[in-house]
Amino acid sequence: MKRIGELQMKRAASRILIFIFLSISGSGAFGQATLDAIKARGILNCGVSGELIGFSMQDPQAQWSGLDVDYCRAIAAAIFNDTKKVAFVPVATKDRFRPLQGGEVDVLLRNTTWTSTRDT
Repeated sequence: MKRIGELQMKRAASRILIFIFLSISGSGAFGQATLDAIKARGILNCGVSGELIGFSMQDPQAQWSGLDVDYCRAIAAAIFNDTKKVAFVPVATKDRFRPLQGGEVDVLLRNTTWTSTRDT
């Protein structure tokens, strides 16, 4: 039973990863370059809020939890087959896109609305 859940998570993570890279890049070549850089580094840098209970937060033992954290781990599982190969980078709401555009984070998983203005 546990094995089935792991397989389903890997499949879902693979679909999420493909969606994220295609959404970010707009072209397969840029997405592939990003994926290659992540693999070469050996860790996924994931931008999160870091202070939203239920989404991304550290407990007193510095353990991360929340929905956004789970998505980051799923992407790491799809890339490396290891949910621990992820670094969580807290990003502020007003500056959340700068680290993504500047390459400080590979993906941004935090509260963000999808608007046509941001698409253009």
